[in-house]
Order: sequence, then C-alpha cells, then structure tokens
Amino acid sequence: MTTIHGYSPSGNCHKLRLLLERLGRPYRWIGTDRSRGATRTPGYLAKNPNGKVPMLEPDDGRVLVAGPRYGIADIALFPYTDAAGDGGFDLSPYPALRDRLARVRATPRFVAMPAPAPENAALIAASR
Repeated sequence: MTTIHGYSPSGNCHKLRLLLERLGRPYRWIGTDRSRGATRTPGYLAKNPNGKVPMLEPDDGRVLVAGPRYGIADIALFPYTDAAGDGGFDLSPYPALRDRLARVRATPRFVAMPAPAPENAALIAASR
C-alpha cells in the first residue's frame, strides 16, 4: 500500500491525497507536522534528506519527495506555472522560477502540454 507522509493543511500534500482518493487507490496517511520537528527526525531524514513534505512511498520501496531535483512538486505545479503567461502573468522578474521550468522541460521523457485550440487561444488573449 502507498504511504504518504504529509501535513494535511499543505496544498501539495493535499494534491496527493486528492489524487489517490480520486483514483480509488488505497493509501496510508501519516500526519507529519514539520513545525513540530517531525521531518527532522533521524528516521525521516534517512528516507528524505531534504526534510520536507510530502513524501510518497509506493509499495515498491521507492521514496518520492519534493526537492531541488525533478519530482512530485514539479509534476504538480509545472502545468500551471508554465501557462502563467497565457493568463497575463509575467515570469520575467522570477529567474529562478524560469530556470526551474527550463530544467523540467529538459528532463528525459518530458511531455509538453499541447497548445490551446485556436478558439480557446482567442478567448485567453481577449481576457488579458
């Protein structure tokens, strides 16, 4: 069974819970409150050296975490962040964020989102 170590009020942790519920996949939730030091214990850090939540442990023994390398957070946030310009939000003042998006695009087996249909692109442009 998949185990999620997460903090319930965290949006990124909630995304995993929501996804597994929606897929009907059984999982075990371990409440992990970072503010109370739960992510700084030797046992937690042995699995997840960056000491953050969420940490996902599929039943195959892997450990998936958010961190400086491509991971869960990138998968969850990339589509929204990459489309920020479509909504009129300028990312030019955020070079670290632009660099992160570029690293995700350069990841092996990256799949780009298709461009909006022409009629949707026109609506997006008109809403700016």
